[in-house]
Amino acid sequence: GGHVSATGWRHVHPILRLRCMWPFVVLVTGPSGSGKSTLAGHLADEWKKRGNWACLVSQDNFFQGKFIPYHEAKDDTMERPEHVDFTKLRARIGAAKEEGKGEKGAMPLVVVEGHVLLTDKMLISDADLVVYLTCDRDTCMERRVGRRARDPETNDHIRRYFRNHLWPAHEKRVVPLAANLTRQQTKKSVLELQAATTSPSESLRLVLGELTRRTAAASASSASS
Repeated sequence: GGHVSATGWRHVHPILRLRCMWPFVVLVTGPSGSGKSTLAGHLADEWKKRGNWACLVSQDNFFQGKFIPYHEAKDDTMERPEHVDFTKLRARIGAAKEEGKGEKGAMPLVVVEGHVLLTDKMLISDADLVVYLTCDRDTCMERRVGRRARDPETNDHIRRYFRNHLWPAHEKRVVPLAANLTRQQTKKSVLELQAATTSPSESLRLVLGELTRRTAAASASSASS
């Protein structure tokens, strides 16, 4: 019962409460091929370069159920929230937060990336910032195909799977949740980036700017309490 439907957001506590406790948890989400993993990795690396502690957690490491070859897929089974073990994913995030708390004098950051994170209401409730990457289907599809060299037939299978199963699943399950989240929370709660027109470096700059403002505000709040 950890998942939330598009109409269930009203039951979720508002995210992005300014907290005096570290670490900060940032969710980076969006459709496959939108650049989530790249942005999340760059964010964690840059945070470390600034002398802070950071941990990157990937939803893809918590898939359950077997992989179905793209040319054999008959439905969107692999794109469903049930294909992710959210219990283990949340446990890993919790362990990372505990580890980060031990970093004295730093600003610990836990970055979580994945394409169905918005379907888990507990993750959303625990997040301090949600970065949502939007992108058109064909751009995402060609980025997915271009990740590594494959034979043309395999690329055709991936494109067919993307059009017939992956993208419809994203539009059905994730897009309505993202739209409701953006409407119901403050603009500072959700940072929405146009992945097709915003460069990776600019996306990183925008996320770092938002994160710096929020960590500074939380630090000020902590100091005054």
